[in-house]
Amino acid sequence: MAWENGNKPHTTSKERERILSRDDYRCQISGPRCTGVATEVDHIDNSRNSNYWRDANKRAVCSACHKAETQREAAEARAVRKARGLFPVERHPGLV
Repeated sequence: MAWENGNKPHTTSKERERILSRDDYRCQISGPRCTGVATEVDHIDNSRNSNYWRDANKRAVCSACHKAETQREAAEARAVRKARGLFPVERHPGLV
């Protein structure tokens, strides 16, 4: 589902329907909690390169697999930021 807080959706409803139909409404991830029925569209490569908006970079997924995939990608991004030292080292004064 597209973000509903005013941000532009990553996939239009027309594109979403095209991708779901192309993948026969079947989840392309098939994770441990997979429902099998795809209702959402996921970007395979989130690096926002020139292929980001192409249909070849999109796949049909169920909501459970999409949530798990998004959480995994967020955890990887946090680990990279932590390794680079981009998180504050000292504790916030209000938490001391």
